[in-house]
Amino acid sequence: MIFHGIGVTDIAGRGRVAWGPKSEDYDAVGFLTFFLLPLIPFRFAHVSTGRPAGRDGETTQYHPIRFSVGLLIRAYLMRWTWALILLGALLWWPSFQGLRPGRFRMAVIGTILIFLFFAIRWLVDFFDRRNRRIRWVLGRHYFGSSDPVDWPASRFAGGSNPESIYGTATYAEAVPDLLAAGDYSRAMWAARMTTAVEDRRTGEHLTNEILRDAELQLAIVQVEANPDCWDQVMV
Repeated sequence: MIFHGIGVTDIAGRGRVAWGPKSEDYDAVGFLTFFLLPLIPFRFAHVSTGRPAGRDGETTQYHPIRFSVGLLIRAYLMRWTWALILLGALLWWPSFQGLRPGRFRMAVIGTILIFLFFAIRWLVDFFDRRNRRIRWVLGRHYFGSSDPVDWPASRFAGGSNPESIYGTATYAEAVPDLLAAGDYSRAMWAARMTTAVEDRRTGEHLTNEILRDAELQLAIVQVEANPDCWDQVMV
């Protein structure tokens, strides 16, 4: 809620994927804002809009996730970088009255600030690419498109049982056969659960192996272009 630029708002910072025209999921930070700029974070949540899996009707769901420095920095950058392009435009404006020496220097500084805006936004998007690809493979579920690695510990309080899900003693053991069978979504779930509850290093290694699969890379491109084909290419 914003009133004259002051209030609270959620800023998307990680793993934004769109499952339809009015249906998208992302990790966000809730901020107290001043003149629309984020100041004080007060919550970390996975936001799911549209119709989340297993729920009736279109709505917006907020699923708590763990505190993340990386997510916090991304969220700040996604909003504060707009100040760069605004300041750059203001510095450029006097140059339209003629490029005198002082105005030329202002135009150069303005150009640098505008370039920084696009460079930072590109870098944020580039380094978030892996997060988005993981979510495309996991698919949409009861908790939006969130990554189990980001779930709070309370969500695993009941314990996990890979034997009942995959028929293996650990989640990690299930990944190779699922990947070989082209069951990409279940393989990714096993890898991310390995990261979340078994061994983080092993889980991230398995995740990277899955993402390097050539056929999966083609499947991700298909799903990005048409999310409705997810069932056909990921399972």
